[in-house]
Amino acid sequence: MRILESQTVGKHGDLSLNEDGLFVGDAYVAVIDGVTSKAKYNLRRPSPGVLTKETLLTAPTFDSSPRYDHLSPLLTMPQCLEQTNSR
Repeated sequence: MRILESQTVGKHGDLSLNEDGLFVGDAYVAVIDGVTSKAKYNLRRPSPGVLTKETLLTAPTFDSSPRYDHLSPLLTMPQCLEQTNSR
């Protein structure tokens, strides 16, 4: 897969506060669209959305698990989910 351009732009101008991410694998791409807390005050740094994004992007099963090795890049999302969950 060849990616020509990619960019995520957060609401705050500080990359460390950006709750969105992008994973590019050999056969697929995943867009991580973080959720912004609706609380008036955020007592946590980083926010729950940033923690979730970082957890997903650094999970060892996300890009290196044999669980995904058998998947064809030509599968539709329902087919991919069915094959992944059947193992």
